[in-house]
Amino acid sequence: MDEPIAVIGLDARFPGDGDTADRFYEFLLAGRSARTGIPADRYNADSFWHPSSDRSGIIRAKTAHFLKGSISAFDAPFFSITPAEASAMDPQQRGMLEAVYKALENAGIPLEKAAGTQTGVYVGCMYSDYDRMTLKDLDVPSKYSTLGSVASMLSNRVSWCFDLRGPSITIDTACSSSLVALHQACNSLKLREASMAVVGGCNLIISPEFSQLLDAGGVLGPDGVSYSFDSRGNGYSRGEGFGVVILKRVSDAIRDGDVIRAVIRNTGSNQDGRSPVITAPSKAAQVDLIRRVYTGAGLDPSVTRFFEAHGTGTAVGDPIEAGAIGQVFSSYRSPDAPLYVGALKSNVGHLEGAAGVAAVIKGVLTLERGIIPANTWFEKRNPKILDEWNLEFPTAPVAWPQRGLRRMSINSFGVGGTNAHVVMDDALNFLARHHMSGCHRTIASPVLTAGVSAVIVPRPAQRGLAALREEEDAGSATSAASVAPGSDSGVDLTDNESTYGSESPARSHSPVLVAVDAPASATTRVISTEPQEESSQEPLLFVFSAYDQEGVARVQGQIKDYVASAPKRSCRILTARSSRPPTSSPRSTRDELVADLSYTLACRRTRHDWRACTTARSRRELVTSLQAKPIVTRAATDPRLAFVFTGQGAQWPSMGRRLIWAYAAFRESLYAADEYLNSLGCPWSLTYELCKRKESSRIDDAEFSQPICTAVQIALVDLLRTWQVYPHAVVGHSSGEIAAAYAAGQLSRRSAWRIAYYRGRLSKGLIRAERLASTGGSPDERQQQLKPKTGMAAVGLDKEKTMAAIERIDAMMDDGTLEIACLNSQDSTTVSGDVGKLDALVEMLKNEKVFARRLNVEIAYHSRHMKPIVDDYRKYMGDISSDLPALKQQTTPVYFSSLEGGLIPTSRLQSPDYWVDNLVSPVKFHEAVTQLLQSDLNSGSLGHHAKEQITDILEIGPHSALRGPLRSIIQQARGAAASKVGYETVLKRHEPAVDTS
Repeated sequence: MDEPIAVIGLDARFPGDGDTADRFYEFLLAGRSARTGIPADRYNADSFWHPSSDRSGIIRAKTAHFLKGSISAFDAPFFSITPAEASAMDPQQRGMLEAVYKALENAGIPLEKAAGTQTGVYVGCMYSDYDRMTLKDLDVPSKYSTLGSVASMLSNRVSWCFDLRGPSITIDTACSSSLVALHQACNSLKLREASMAVVGGCNLIISPEFSQLLDAGGVLGPDGVSYSFDSRGNGYSRGEGFGVVILKRVSDAIRDGDVIRAVIRNTGSNQDGRSPVITAPSKAAQVDLIRRVYTGAGLDPSVTRFFEAHGTGTAVGDPIEAGAIGQVFSSYRSPDAPLYVGALKSNVGHLEGAAGVAAVIKGVLTLERGIIPANTWFEKRNPKILDEWNLEFPTAPVAWPQRGLRRMSINSFGVGGTNAHVVMDDALNFLARHHMSGCHRTIASPVLTAGVSAVIVPRPAQRGLAALREEEDAGSATSAASVAPGSDSGVDLTDNESTYGSESPARSHSPVLVAVDAPASATTRVISTEPQEESSQEPLLFVFSAYDQEGVARVQGQIKDYVASAPKRSCRILTARSSRPPTSSPRSTRDELVADLSYTLACRRTRHDWRACTTARSRRELVTSLQAKPIVTRAATDPRLAFVFTGQGAQWPSMGRRLIWAYAAFRESLYAADEYLNSLGCPWSLTYELCKRKESSRIDDAEFSQPICTAVQIALVDLLRTWQVYPHAVVGHSSGEIAAAYAAGQLSRRSAWRIAYYRGRLSKGLIRAERLASTGGSPDERQQQLKPKTGMAAVGLDKEKTMAAIERIDAMMDDGTLEIACLNSQDSTTVSGDVGKLDALVEMLKNEKVFARRLNVEIAYHSRHMKPIVDDYRKYMGDISSDLPALKQQTTPVYFSSLEGGLIPTSRLQSPDYWVDNLVSPVKFHEAVTQLLQSDLNSGSLGHHAKEQITDILEIGPHSALRGPLRSIIQQARGAAASKVGYETVLKRHEPAVDTS
């Protein structure tokens, strides 16, 4: 059975106040008409008016339905179009480009994600005034005129501009064009010719010629009103506008975490054939098409309660269409439970090429919000429409007449006999009936009151905080209502429809939730957690971007006004039951609007060149921050990022703890590390130990600090990957090389955890051995002897001066050794050795006003003192594997070794000997970073190219411990260009990780 199609985004620009989707629906609910006089910049209506239809070239109607604003306004540079080319473009082409961009934004699909995909474009049109106008002026044609006016470019221009590579088709079947386009798009999706579809329709009234032809043909009504299904029907009134919907297969929309606005169950199209008159609709053809669309998908017509008709307001067409509707549906309805028939043309006129897609957009909004808008201009039904057809033409808004599934039909037919029909269901009940988890905006139980506008504003997509900024599982982000039928959701399962083509119940599969806005009874994954001292609401990131610098301020202003005025919607944050330590935040309440806005701006918006960002925990903080006007910067054209990994010594209790409950990627990475260390026989829990307070923490013990630091660094890499932050190059300081090798894909997580675990465990054993070897004498002497025997110290000197200082200490003291362990920068070294000589060195240098400080380690890493454990270390490491297949970035990061001081064959990283050498040998960090900064990352490319060097550095570790050495090396390596190299750190000591990350 064919898979249903999801509507995931839309844009509406229709006459009068219907210039956005929300305003369009409110306009319809109010029962208003967009009818106005003919604007003077289109044509002089008085010049063409005459009351007699016998007069040629006249237009009896002096009113129609027009867009607000100028149709000439167009931001050509935004679409990479030159002014000369833009001036030759039909405004319908320009309007389609704008509408498609807005529809993709509405769908949460950034342009960079749509580009290059197998996305089809299907545009319906009927007439182009601009094309005819340009042919009248011989001075107008230019090299752009042909492409600027031909109908094929309505779709082709969209495909070119957004780099969409599926089918690109412009369809003209007159009034049914855009609904036929939707039918073709659905077929392409079902046949997998396209992965996504853009369906649009357009119509503009620029000149009088086509209206003259329509009037001469007896199609236009003299009153400038479409009296849909009314006894006064005497022809239609024209309207203009643009409409676009974005479509995907339902399974793909769920997979991608898209908001499903409505579900297209089936579509169809046919032709009247040789009817008595080509311009008159065929009742038989329409009946056949409607029935075929329903039976083809196994759909029950009795569920349908709303029918958006073509309803042009003609004396001939309306009774024929009403008769077809009645013949199909009357047996399922009654006078007390009629089929409600809508007629959009009474509100906005006949949009011709855009009429079908406008009806679809009205239908989507009606299904979502559960209130059927009124028709306008309706006083008395056409006498040829019979009561026994059980049709009702609403003159006031009507709440959806039954609980459970909302289903509707949309009808469209062209003047030449081409018909189209679409059946749609609301997203909430479709998902519930088919036991699917998905995002939607459907209002489960709308309430119709005198203040209609107060109850029809939809909630944001009910994705929940489960997916906010972490994308844990796009398929599991769902609304409570769609997964908790019968709880308090307004979902009626008494007439379950469970498979795409069947009306029989199916077995329930309960989805997994981590964030909902339903009663706690609606989910089974709720736990209580012990209170933490920090606020459970982490700050949220808000990213703003625009094509030009001034545009960022406009975007910020619009968002500020929206946030300040929108009603508050709270969402309980729940966490999964687990045997894990109490690392989850307590249950709390978050303003859902703020959370959803953060997610949308960060993950579901196109990233333009000009950007600004801010963080906030609440809408009040956000409004205050936006009033301060965050700094606007232009994104680098080709940023190249290096990850630098801190070594041991910078650790601190609870480092990164709040990231555990804030982000699933970080949390699950640490949980996996915990489980793996347990399998190696580790007697303590990594996550428990990480979350301890300072008083009870053992983080400074080598046995704990080594594996915990590495596990946190790996978890940070995993988190950054979910944010699509990837390095071009990596380097690690000392044990930081372990996580660096993982980030480069040269170590698997398990191999990295194992290398770090045994490094810490064996180091701890060596410390104990050193202490036990020297015990003896009095109790005081034994206590003194239990202190560390070796250690490390940081020194603010270069290599040569440090060696000179060591030689002076050796000359003064016989016992023990000192050696350079780390060359951090040109003026920073680390010394390892026996504590007696280390203390003497530190004291001597301090007296000479030279920076010197003992480090918080109990052993002399990167020295001969580590050699007693190398054999065991090599044995315990075992086989080492890489993680290259798991890397999702396009190119493998370049690895710079601080053991060797530069590039090495990455195969060496899978050898235990490398990690043994890393433990006992000096760290050549200065050399490695210098080479990293000076290297051309694209040196392997053929031909001439600009040198590609690192532009930004991100330190990954417990603290910004390497900031000083890095700045010093950058200054030396880049000279005057040093300031252009950016530096940031993910974590900072004693600062909340959710803020610094």
